[in-house]
Amino acid sequence: MSMTSEQISSSRAQLHGKVQQIVQSTPALDMHTHLYDPVFGDLLLYGIDEQLIYHYLVAEAFRSTDMPYEKFWQLDKQEQADHVWKTLFMDRSPLSEACRGVLTSLNKLGLETGANQLPAIRQWFREQPLESFVSQCMDLANLRAICMTNSPFDPQEKNVWDQNPTRDERFLTGLRLDPLLLDWNNAGKHLKSWGYEVDENLSDSSCQEIIRFLNDWKQ
Repeated sequence: MSMTSEQISSSRAQLHGKVQQIVQSTPALDMHTHLYDPVFGDLLLYGIDEQLIYHYLVAEAFRSTDMPYEKFWQLDKQEQADHVWKTLFMDRSPLSEACRGVLTSLNKLGLETGANQLPAIRQWFREQPLESFVSQCMDLANLRAICMTNSPFDPQEKNVWDQNPTRDERFLTGLRLDPLLLDWNNAGKHLKSWGYEVDENLSDSSCQEIIRFLNDWKQ
């Protein structure tokens, strides 16, 4: 029996609603982030100031202000954030996607986002226990896991890995190989200092040592 146009339209609406409900309720895996497990300490950028000096917002602020580039980078982090907040959120309407992202995250956290609220927002972030705040954000975003971007060539990060810390299993690892591919001279020096027998010319034996290095790190 064929369906009437009304039945087809109703079925499509039901299907659309069901698909939307499934998509919205299914926990997601964020495949590419620059976030870190809290055990990595200062490498996990946290707080409203870090949000405000995100490079998209800084670039947008430069397009809307006469402050010289060099002067901005001489400011400390809080002063930079103050400048971005004033330029993009007080002096004009925050309509860009980057600005709306900041406001959306603050609203989801239940914070007031009025023009004069920045000091109160800072204080709120200071009072949050980091581990529970991470869980709160993941719950709000409906994330089951986050994939980090990990570089063994970052001394601060390598030092954490060398201590074999107890980690939050929701933070998955993603090995960043850019230095191996784009800056072999420096990467090779690091590998050599870590006990891998490599040379500048990438001989066959060096390639085998690189494979050994990758196998060591993938574990």
